[in-house]
Amino acid sequence: MRLGGLDTYIEIVRDGITGRDDFNAPIYGTVIVAKAMAQRVQSSGREFLAADAVQNDQRVVFRLHWLPEITTKDRVLCAGQTHNIHEVRPLGRARHMELHTVARAA
Repeated sequence: MRLGGLDTYIEIVRDGITGRDDFNAPIYGTVIVAKAMAQRVQSSGREFLAADAVQNDQRVVFRLHWLPEITTKDRVLCAGQTHNIHEVRPLGRARHMELHTVARAA
């Protein structure tokens, strides 16, 4: 992977504890796990019928440098859109990785 291809800024987030209230109870919210530059590859898009409505399924692959803490429980934020991670693939002896995602409907 060439560094010139890393042209998209992404944030990888997950749900977690963001703080504590006055009674020491946890406050849950979105926690940023990592910020990275990635290469965005439009994998495919498809439309299908579900519950009498047309559903859009936009699949996107993000290629970036290896981050070992990323799992399928995390999400990718890119250009104001949230993508659910469906698969994490290591590339080149775990020096790089691909995140196979599906964009959430707005």
